[in-house]
Amino acid sequence: MDKKKILVGVSNYKKNCPKARQMLLDKGYELIELDREDPYTKEELMQISGDIDGVIAGMEPWCEEVFQTAPKLKVVARFGVGFDTVDLDAAKKHGVIACNVRSFMLSNSVAEYALTLMLTAMKNIIPMDKVMHENKWDRFTGSQLYGKTVGIMGFGAIGQCFARTIQGFNVKILAYDPFPNEKAAKELNVTFASKEELLKQCDCITLHIPNTPENYHFIDKAELDIMKDGVVIVNTARGPAWNLDAVYEAVKSGKVGAAGVDVYEQEPPEKDMPILQCPNVVFQPHSSSETWESKEAVSMDCAQCVIDALEGRIPKTALNV
Repeated sequence: MDKKKILVGVSNYKKNCPKARQMLLDKGYELIELDREDPYTKEELMQISGDIDGVIAGMEPWCEEVFQTAPKLKVVARFGVGFDTVDLDAAKKHGVIACNVRSFMLSNSVAEYALTLMLTAMKNIIPMDKVMHENKWDRFTGSQLYGKTVGIMGFGAIGQCFARTIQGFNVKILAYDPFPNEKAAKELNVTFASKEELLKQCDCITLHIPNTPENYHFIDKAELDIMKDGVVIVNTARGPAWNLDAVYEAVKSGKVGAAGVDVYEQEPPEKDMPILQCPNVVFQPHSSSETWESKEAVSMDCAQCVIDALEGRIPKTALNV
């Protein structure tokens, strides 16, 4: 009997996910692993997916055209919580179970990172580090998080972890979510607000909304205009959640006092983006979930999803069944 083949679209899988990798090998599966940093293209997937039984998906596009070329495919397990690169309807049409991962370690990693970006931007850490590396002694005045009003856009698993993480800063926490989890809000001392109320009242805002058509440029010029002067805003969700050009104009005008950017509409972003020259904006290469703890937890959950589906069970995080 032929070995079942698992396509791994996650870079450095062998190095970063040894336990999960061994878990799949112990099942007798053959692994076809991405051997570079950039994700597979649609055209590459269409060429190699013909005899694939399962997928651990990175950021490659699993769309109708690709599913048409994968007659044996039974499961696509997204290596993360976001599933915007997987067409759920197309997967279901072709009998493919699509899953994501809802690991606490992943959510906590992103929440910690968002807080790190927020504090780094508020306290001018990057400019001061730069001048120190230049053997200079220029000092900058930053701001405290203590006592501020913090807004969380998207109160799912990551938004809730963020609220839990900032409890010690004596902040007032507002959250916006179209499907409010009242129980979690009560436990975390969070008050739900409308989008407009949150934007008007908060000193700091962090984005944790899913990448859906409805959320495209969820933060644009109109939203930035009604924010407080000097607001700090952080995006560790997805690049299309805000209009980065509008954010740049708001940074230039002083409306946005500081920002943290981990995600971009085009990744990697264009090297000549004007906002890259702003010293009060902290940039990272889509790395908020990149911790050893989250990689292990996510990889193990993904592997289990693949095993469950190939052995006839419905994975616990299936999205389209």
